[in-house]
Amino acid sequence: MVASKCKRQATVVLSCLLIAYMVLSMVLQALAGSVDASLLAFPTGLALGVSAIGFLFVLDREFEDKEWERQLRSRGAACVILVLAVVCSIIGGSLPSSASFHTSWWLLAVLLLLEAHLTLVLIHRLRKCRLGSNGSFFLVHIGLWLALFSAIVGEGDTSDIRALVRVGENISTGISVDGKVRPLGYSLQLYDLKADTDASGMPVQYEAVIAVDSLPLRLAVNAPVSVGLAEDIYLSGYLPAENADGDKSASCILQIVRQPWKYPMLAGLILLMAGMVWYVFTVKPKGRAMPC
Repeated sequence: MVASKCKRQATVVLSCLLIAYMVLSMVLQALAGSVDASLLAFPTGLALGVSAIGFLFVLDREFEDKEWERQLRSRGAACVILVLAVVCSIIGGSLPSSASFHTSWWLLAVLLLLEAHLTLVLIHRLRKCRLGSNGSFFLVHIGLWLALFSAIVGEGDTSDIRALVRVGENISTGISVDGKVRPLGYSLQLYDLKADTDASGMPVQYEAVIAVDSLPLRLAVNAPVSVGLAEDIYLSGYLPAENADGDKSASCILQIVRQPWKYPMLAGLILLMAGMVWYVFTVKPKGRAMPC
């Protein structure tokens, strides 16, 4: 009876805190606008992430016998957070692109909540050394944790730069999405630009030969080239030469995308898929549910 009462009280308190948490995120969105992703750039984002993991480790070690802590890592909490994530995704999908849904405070609040829950569950399971035959559990949870961590922390390190290059021109800077001039760290030169046009003269397919620090590379639409471990150059636009009394040559728009965390995110997704395959073909046929 006492245990049941404590459980109800913990549920009520945690529900109130969750509501207050989400309301706070919406207030921040209304007052401050979208999240400035640059605040999470390396090493700040990584340091905050490691600090949060340490805090949750201490919390699980010191309060693992408390009802409220058990509920934080319960299956019910996971369901509530996932429902919140689905609702946020539906709302975000219906908003115009100008709303910057992916950098909203309320989306960040839900992702942090899910990441904290996964971290607490994994820490508790690893502390108890309950590995056993739960390989699918660890692959799924670690994979999802790594993908989310890479998405949250890596947002501040991701950059999208556009550069307009004319044939024969050499440039070393571009314009980021915030309208600021950014150095590329190398020089770009456009050697050649070819376009296939339709009957109206509109380009339907085009390709370019560029040089990155004098190294020639061939670019085509939807066929980017990599110039580093986590940096790709896309051919995103084409501008023909002026036809009459113009001195401008043909030019193209290059999109330089830097994603330092894309490989950890990819590794997380691979682990997640491997865990689901393991569960479907080895655990589920035996009639066992995936543990939490």
